[in-house]
Amino acid sequence: QIFVKHDPFCIAQIPSMVSNGSHCYKPQEGTFNMDSDLGKLRIDYFESETPFTPYGGANMTEIFYHESTNVHPHITRYPGFGELHGAACPCIDVGAGILKNDWASDAEYIGREMLGIEYLWEHREVDHFLKGPHHLWVDVETNQTIRMWQPFNGLEVFDPSAWSTAADVTVPDDYELPRSCKLLSKVCIDGTDPSAVAGLVESMEEVLQVPSMR
Repeated sequence: QIFVKHDPFCIAQIPSMVSNGSHCYKPQEGTFNMDSDLGKLRIDYFESETPFTPYGGANMTEIFYHESTNVHPHITRYPGFGELHGAACPCIDVGAGILKNDWASDAEYIGREMLGIEYLWEHREVDHFLKGPHHLWVDVETNQTIRMWQPFNGLEVFDPSAWSTAADVTVPDDYELPRSCKLLSKVCIDGTDPSAVAGLVESMEEVLQVPSMR
């Protein structure tokens, strides 16, 4: 994940689409689960670390829920503070819903490339597509999405051998919001409003007691 740097240790991890200023780069590993019938997405993070912090790995969000235009990062612990037992789960309206399975049907075809894939550490023959600021690479051998890149927002790599479309991979209950997320879902932060995002950053800085970048 790539996000604007709000504090010296990259602890306030709030997604945005801002290209100016300093940014933090956070390696993450996990599983994407999506139910197109429900219109819901759940991301389970196995690894979510912010480097160069005095607290060590800042694995704050274990599960990330996305429904409608709202995202719910289920924060189960703060770096240096231990487990919080799901005490925080802000609701952020990012102004965009979950992508449909044919979202790239009108993407511009750039061409076929031989590309080195990060984290898989292998070269693959891929087809390169572009839609708006989003770059998408499809593995020629498996016809599965293998790499996505949006400048100043995120780089995503998907292992083609790990894709599964089986109907029983997840069940509806897997996408049910925890109680802490439901409590805050009635008061969502406008993720498209810079002042609202700034207020969230200030709140996180107060809780974590980290120096402000402002």
